[in-house]
Amino acid sequence: MQDQAIFPLFFNFACYGAVLMFAISAFFHMWSGAHSIAMLGLIVVGLPVIIIQAIKLSRTWHASACHRALCISSYLFPVALASCIGLSFAFEQ
Repeated sequence: MQDQAIFPLFFNFACYGAVLMFAISAFFHMWSGAHSIAMLGLIVVGLPVIIIQAIKLSRTWHASACHRALCISSYLFPVALASCIGLSFAFEQ
């Protein structure tokens, strides 16, 4: 049976959804304590897990186009998170 990419897909959606939520919150200057706790959790838990996931997915590169897209998006997640943090500093008044 072919390797299922359900957990990596769910984890990518969750991480990128959180980054999108942080970018929108920073743009509208609506930041709360819950956002700070979520950002800490995303940096401490999400970032290492998604990097490990990217390394594991690189072994299944030839399985399907879905695996390739997940691998690329997993490797690009630190860039997305860093740009979100940069946006929050850029829109800060």
